[in-house]
Amino acid sequence: MKGGLAMRTLVMAAVAALILAIFLQAVGQGLGSVLSQADISPVQ
Repeated sequence: MKGGLAMRTLVMAAVAALILAIFLQAVGQGLGSVLSQADISPVQ
């Protein structure tokens, strides 16, 4: 029982970390694109 709970907690932590990493990467790309557009648009 305790081993199953530990495994379930480990899986949940791994899934949460994966979702957080994807979310942070998406936010970073969004901010990067906004900043690059802001930097490029005055030149154009």
